Amino acid sequence: MQRERMIQMIRTILMIIGLVVVVSAIINWAF
Repeated sequence: MQRERMIQMIRTILMIIGLVVVVSAIINWAF
């Protein structure tokens, strides 16, 4: 029952990391 919550948390963290990587890549490409 805790496992589902942990998977959801990991998913959210991965999504945030992905967004940060994409944003930094766009900034590096733009400038």
